[in-house]
Amino acid sequence: AEGGIPAGAPVTVIARVDEEEVYRGNASINAEGNCEVRFQLPEQIARGEGTLALVIDDGGAVETASKTIPILLQTVDLNMFAEGGTLVAGLPGRVYLEAKTPAKKPADLQGIVVDSNGEQVAEFRTEHEGRGRFGITPKQGETYTLKITEPSGIKTTYPLPEIADQGAVLSSPKLVYEAGQSIPLTVAATASGKYRITLSQKDAEKASLEKELSGG
Repeated sequence: AEGGIPAGAPVTVIARVDEEEVYRGNASINAEGNCEVRFQLPEQIARGEGTLALVIDDGGAVETASKTIPILLQTVDLNMFAEGGTLVAGLPGRVYLEAKTPAKKPADLQGIVVDSNGEQVAEFRTEHEGRGRFGITPKQGETYTLKITEPSGIKTTYPLPEIADQGAVLSSPKLVYEAGQSIPLTVAATASGKYRITLSQKDAEKASLEKELSGG
């Protein structure tokens, strides 16, 4: 309330799963105002309803923050999107993914991508609200599958978006741009020629340019 970060303030951590307390411990606020908590979930979970409560003692003023724990049991809804719209054989691309629980809550995952021979070609983990990304240069005629490694026990695998033999890919070297900054893009194509690149906001074109590209 007085402003500033309560650095060093003690925190009591309480985790509950399916209405049962599964962890109680102590932590503290660091100089940046963050508090990291780690604990082990039970091996047997019936419904997967989890909550995490942080009780912060700031010099006598006690505040409580509660959040839902996104627990996955045996299934997850996962969508994948190629950054430039399409994965093209022989060209480096980036795939974004979004994972949610059956209750439509963000799911925290990590996993790998394998080819048809089971060889790992990429790995990923979600970073915010069930969203993550990974890079891949697909081969012509090859198929790829995403497998979830954490949390364990999820057997479902997910095929990557279809790979085109010809086309163009587009990627942004930065994830975030400040207002007023120009936006550089990396563009590659399988065939030589003149390509038009457009930047739109809410279906309204804001900028465009044409570039000659050589194949590959």
